[in-house]
Amino acid sequence: MAKGTMRWGGVALEVAVGVFLVALLVSALSTAETKASPAKTKHASESLLPFQGTTCVITCPANITTVAAATCPFAASSVVNYPAPTTTGTCGTVTCTPPSGSPFPIGSTTVTCMDSGGASCGFTVTIFGMCLQDDSNPGNVVLFNPSTGAYQFCCNGVVAASGTGTASVKGCVVTIQHNPTNYRVRIIADTSVKKGNATLQLPPGVVKCTIGDRDITNNSCACPAVVQQALE
Repeated sequence: MAKGTMRWGGVALEVAVGVFLVALLVSALSTAETKASPAKTKHASESLLPFQGTTCVITCPANITTVAAATCPFAASSVVNYPAPTTTGTCGTVTCTPPSGSPFPIGSTTVTCMDSGGASCGFTVTIFGMCLQDDSNPGNVVLFNPSTGAYQFCCNGVVAASGTGTASVKGCVVTIQHNPTNYRVRIIADTSVKKGNATLQLPPGVVKCTIGDRDITNNSCACPAVVQQALE
């Protein structure tokens, strides 16, 4: 009876040792998995983050003011070339409408530039029909549109008046008269003989500046778009 007890006890001891070894192996595997899990968790969380690309920013060129050729009949449009907009960040293809190098109508046109992702900017192209520039003082300039009567009058390189007067066209001759309360403008140009003259009275009755132009084909037509505070 004692020998049988020892045999069964031996078997029990062997089973206990086996169970212990299995538990030890499971514990070791669990520890290794726990050590590896932070890296896996970090990797998984990183894969869920949205893509953080650089925002596209488009910067358009400054507004453009130009003058069409003085022709008879008067020009209805003029080809305008402008620089491409600059970009920063991650941008797609940038397209501008109307494109550079295309004819722009007399007056003001907004150019819109946009990339394939939706970023955009805009600027204005303003075209006057013709200009007069004083032969002795190139800072005295008037830009105007024969069809609408819109004008911009510069004296000594500074815009002194701008507005829209009454335009009268007879053949190749245009006359623009504007009589607001605080100044007077009169413009006459004849594109058949390429001559013209203009006068600005500011205030009415006091001549601010005059223009005598005996050849309107050689004008630079520089008249910065900054109106004097007194006329705003």
